[in-house]
Order: sequence, then structure tokens, then C-alpha cells
Amino acid sequence: MIAVRSFMEFEPEWLHLQEEIHGKPCIPVVVEALQHERALILLTFLADQGINARLLEEKKMGYPIPRNELDGSSTRKSVAESVRLVMVEEEGKIYREKAKKMRGLFGD
Repeated sequence: MIAVRSFMEFEPEWLHLQEEIHGKPCIPVVVEALQHERALILLTFLADQGINARLLEEKKMGYPIPRNELDGSSTRKSVAESVRLVMVEEEGKIYREKAKKMRGLFGD
């Protein structure tokens, strides 16, 4: 699965092209992910994304990928562990359940 910062309403052709190129589902993040009951795994790059990620984390709507405190980098291992936690592990169940609950709010 590939998560992108976009909207299906604005760029449907581009999103479908990404799915064809990568051979994986391409999910626009946050609103669209919650519409489809997808738990969020958060990796921020820009200023406003950090604020949004903290709010989503606080509400248990998303899990942030751990980063190095000194330089902000993340590792393949931390990404893989975060995905596994949210998608499979028992301790990530809260994120999956919260995503299902949010469908009613964002799915209309």
C-alpha cells in the first residue's frame, strides 16, 4: 500500500497511475484513509504535518514512526516495525478500531 498526500477528487488519474506503476493500492492519506477504515502510520516531513500528526497520535488515530532524536531520521526497521504494529500486532488494535469508528465521521 502506498500513502500519498492528495485527494481522489482532484487527481484521480494520477492516483490510478501510481497504483499501476507500483502494483499496489494507492491511498490518499488522512481523510481518505479514514473513509476506508485504514489505520494511519505517520511520517512527517513539513512543518504543518508535525502538528497534525501529534493531534492524530493523541486521539489514537495514527501511530508515528519513531525517529532519531538528533537528526530526525528514521530507519527501515522502524518503518517496518511501525507498519507491523499498526496492521498486525495486538498493541496496534486500538489504531485499527479507532479507524473503523472514524468511518462514520469521514465516510459520508
